Amino acid sequence: MAGDPHLHAVPHPGDPAPTPPDAADAPPPPLDAPRSRAMDSTAAATRVAEIIAAAEAAAVRIRTEAESRAQERIAEADRAATQRLRAAEAEADDLLADARLSAERLLRDTNETIDRDQQTVTRASEQYTLRTRSEADAYAQKVRGDADAYAQDIRARAAEAAQRITDDAATVREQAVREAERLTDEAMRRAQAQVAAARAAANAVLTEGQGLTQDLEELGRSMSANARLLLGDVQASHAALVRALDRVTPGGRAAAPAPSVSPSPRHDGARTSRRGGDDDPLEPPEFLRRG
Repeated sequence: MAGDPHLHAVPHPGDPAPTPPDAADAPPPPLDAPRSRAMDSTAAATRVAEIIAAAEAAAVRIRTEAESRAQERIAEADRAATQRLRAAEAEADDLLADARLSAERLLRDTNETIDRDQQTVTRASEQYTLRTRSEADAYAQKVRGDADAYAQDIRARAAEAAQRITDDAATVREQAVREAERLTDEAMRRAQAQVAAARAAANAVLTEGQGLTQDLEELGRSMSANARLLLGDVQASHAALVRALDRVTPGGRAAAPAPSVSPSPRHDGARTSRRGGDDDPLEPPEFLRRG
């Protein structure tokens, strides 16, 4: 170490070569200098080997001491770390205990504060409820009064409107009655006029029917007279034709007698009038000649 003479003898790289302590005071070499120098070189080599061995031993010793000290320091550091860890754990336990106490105290304070706040809020809520209820009652009373006033106003307006509607309805009813009476009178007049026209038309139809009946009766009489005249002429022609046939028939076979038709007085009168009268029965009736 510091007092070890071998450490000072160990050369360092870059340092000048050590000078033997007696080199300056050495006497001049004797006459047999070459042999002396060879001996000195051997001694120097031996000395150097001793110094190297001493240095190596010192290095080993230093390394051993350093490792021993390092182990001691590591052990001391472990003991210090263990102590510090124990101290930290104890401090942490103390802090945890303090924190628990603080938390419990804070919890109690918080619970007390919450209870006080809850009581305060409850009182405030009750007061607010009472105030709100009173305000609501007052507002409801005001609204009820306004509603009553509005209802009275509406009722009055409704009564006025109903009266106005009643008056208007009476006026409209009177107008409707007058219009109905007017329409009834006009309808009666129109009905009477239509009935009179219907009666006149019925009378005209009756008159025309009676005239048509007379014309048809006259036409029937004329057609009957013409039929009788035509039948007489046919019978006369038939008898004349039979007589002519009898005259020209060989053997003189008698002809069958023609059926006799007794002419009616109207037929005779018709023949007479046809032969000598002015009115010809074969003429059409008067109403056909008029047409």
